Amino acid sequence: MYKHGIKDSSVMLIGTSLTATYDLGKSLQDYLNQEWGVEWCIGTWKCRYCGLDYSFTLRPKNCERCKHEYFSYFEEVFENSEYGVTGSVDFIDAGYSPRYRMTEVKTIVKDDFKKLSMPLAEHRLRTQIYLELIAKSSDHRTSRLHAGKASVLYICKGYGVSDPTIKEYGIQDQQFSPFKEYVVERNTEAVKPYLEKAREVVLFQQKKQKLPEPMCPNDYCSRAKKCCVVKYCGL
Repeated sequence: MYKHGIKDSSVMLIGTSLTATYDLGKSLQDYLNQEWGVEWCIGTWKCRYCGLDYSFTLRPKNCERCKHEYFSYFEEVFENSEYGVTGSVDFIDAGYSPRYRMTEVKTIVKDDFKKLSMPLAEHRLRTQIYLELIAKSSDHRTSRLHAGKASVLYICKGYGVSDPTIKEYGIQDQQFSPFKEYVVERNTEAVKPYLEKAREVVLFQQKKQKLPEPMCPNDYCSRAKKCCVVKYCGL
């Protein structure tokens, strides 16, 4: 908002319960990156003692400068100037070869976790947008990533559910899992309308065309009522 000259004091209040929900989800993702899946997690690792960065790599055993072995994980960030889009990849899985697999990580309450049989539409679409941007990127890191498929990994905020694949894979564990993983294929046609909208905004910022038409039909639809910048859309 500030980037586009919009300074609005009427920001939405995020209450204690919602804050705790966000923090719980973030903590589960941190466990995945830095504990449960650390053997496969590609990212930027910063030494907690001297601050030295190790970019686009597995976690080092120790810091080459100060010799300490404690690191903080930071997601790899990719930018696309054509569409004005910046994306942070939750987890880059080095367990796949020859190219690493991008993974979107989502936490979900147990009742909703039980119902999952495929990725939710918004999560699938976001992942497909990332795949499209990776496929078109000139960033040298993207040559190491699989541009044709990615995963959406759900982590249950609870005990998990019965999972027969644990036995099929010969894993010595109880037959319950707090994880569900779904493969998402790249789909250029599905994401094209959204990326074109993003491109229109970029052209507007460059003063090459007018601001694109709003997505909301009026200022009292359900989407507009939840938007803190609706008054700037000219509805």
